[in-house]
Amino acid sequence: MKKKELEIMLQKIASPAKTKANLEQYITPASIASDILWKAYYKGDVAGKFVIDLGCGTGIFSIGAALLNAKKVIGIDIDKNLIRIAKKEAEKFEAKIEFFSMDIENFYEKGDVVIMNPPFGAQYTNRKADNNPLITTTHLAPTI
Repeated sequence: MKKKELEIMLQKIASPAKTKANLEQYITPASIASDILWKAYYKGDVAGKFVIDLGCGTGIFSIGAALLNAKKVIGIDIDKNLIRIAKKEAEKFEAKIEFFSMDIENFYEKGDVVIMNPPFGAQYTNRKADNNPLITTTHLAPTI
């Protein structure tokens, strides 16, 4: 698969009708997701690896990792609505991904690689919103 093909496929992933600022939700554009995934893929950090997507939202990184032949993919998000969307989108791509609706701080399974687009505290009053997610990743696997 070429990078542009990956981007085109990721552009087909549905976005939620509304995002929640208090959860620091925002949509990662397909061009950015494909660029990050493509670089990780060529570094050997996706194909054949167990990839954990923290704060997966609608599953753009999870689905992309599955399309790039990750051995196993788990997506985690606290928002049940986004997990429902992610599951539906993964089915469209026939991507085998396990999705869990939970706080990422309560996830302890270790993988080969963690990927995430963390909250940055830019939308809500919590300017340190990225602290806990970034600390959590260090216990699970290397982060890309």
